[in-house]
Amino acid sequence: MPSRPVSAVNGLDLYNAQNGKARAVKALFSNGLTSGVSRFLLKTVKLVVDRDVQTEDRRDILLSEHLKEVIQRNNLRFALSLGTPGNCRKPVIQISSCEGDVLGYVKTGWNELTNSLAENEARAIGKLSAAPDGSFLTPTVLFAGWWHGRYLVIESPPEGGLKPAPGTLTPEYVAAICGLADMNVSRTRLRESGYWRDILKRVKDVENRYYRAVLERNGVPRAEEALGGVSLPFHISHGDFAPWNAYLAGGKLFLYDWEHSRDDRPPGWDLFHFIFQTNFYLHKRNPVELTDAVLKDSYNDLTKTYWEKIGVGKNILKALFLLYVLDRLSFAASEGRADFKELGQLSKIVILLSRD
Repeated sequence: MPSRPVSAVNGLDLYNAQNGKARAVKALFSNGLTSGVSRFLLKTVKLVVDRDVQTEDRRDILLSEHLKEVIQRNNLRFALSLGTPGNCRKPVIQISSCEGDVLGYVKTGWNELTNSLAENEARAIGKLSAAPDGSFLTPTVLFAGWWHGRYLVIESPPEGGLKPAPGTLTPEYVAAICGLADMNVSRTRLRESGYWRDILKRVKDVENRYYRAVLERNGVPRAEEALGGVSLPFHISHGDFAPWNAYLAGGKLFLYDWEHSRDDRPPGWDLFHFIFQTNFYLHKRNPVELTDAVLKDSYNDLTKTYWEKIGVGKNILKALFLLYVLDRLSFAASEGRADFKELGQLSKIVILLSRD
């Protein structure tokens, strides 16, 4: 956190609180920063640079100096979030002026995986800019490039007043999904798609015998049987469509964190993801409850406009959800992630969906 109260309070925007308790703690801490009380709870870190080091050398040594050059402003303030623990974890830096105006956010890759994710985010945002029909808003890329083996993406902040995004599926989310469905649409049989080939490749890379058996014996054959020969409308997907990656700005969703975006995911992927993630992380549902919630909430009066828009019937909804879970499980298991609870939930859901 910056030492100045206004910049420190702005830095709390890096944490998108998702429940009443977390929001209350955030508000309390914000008030403490404004009053100066919270400063006594924070450790002070001072960066000392030898005065003999030239300005050009500082830009090569210190990321903060490099960012000043890129932004073309001095006297900047920086707030840092280390991100959610896991393989995809990467620092995010908020840049603000000394007056407290937020100027941008920096995503910083630090290894092969996180660098590729940062590159993908820059590519996705550059391609999107915003939905053609104005159904949602996105950041713009202010800078993207390499610095000492780390891929940096600087994104613009949202404009105007922000409100927390709803924690449940609302018309704003459905409008955003419909907007994405208008982009890069292509119809392909599942078994002929690059998306399906990628899943099969990841399945072969899974070393854990149990997860691989669940995928090969249960999920893949069932998905092949139900959807292999079906022509599906693939389209652009956000990749982590959830309340914690959104704000409300002027009545529209401001969507960020596009690092997992893909141009060719099958219909319903973002919709399934939203319902799955909110029920798994916010409501702590078990596999049976998760499955029931997704199948119930993904096709109703609110969401049927999306399905009608892309020409997909309710009869293949369950198979499409299985395809989504296969994607998630094959990715998590092939990456060797240690989130055993998530892996266990996904495995059980694959088995549940493969029974009928």
